[in-house]
Amino acid sequence: MSEKRKHPNILITGTPGTGKTELATRLAEITKMKHINIGKVAAENECYDGYDENLDCKVLDEDKILNCIDPDMLKGNNIVDYHDPISLMRTGLTWFSVCELRLRL
Repeated sequence: MSEKRKHPNILITGTPGTGKTELATRLAEITKMKHINIGKVAAENECYDGYDENLDCKVLDEDKILNCIDPDMLKGNNIVDYHDPISLMRTGLTWFSVCELRLRL
């Protein structure tokens, strides 16, 4: 990412069921930022690198994911929803961790 962004990218992370997607969706609505759900991007673009029998889930191909989101990340103004912050660190995200969330709307 050699270009300088004018708008931030924000990562909302936490374990499954903590409210990441709910928070990211609501913040994107309020701020008019784009919500990027990594699980959805992976499914829509077949960004998988096998299957983990022990965890009974598909293994994400992080390079494919990053290639899919890099154009948006270069522009900035995104809220990214994902449970693993380490694999996305090269994108220059501002990082928020969600332990548990209960929104009152």
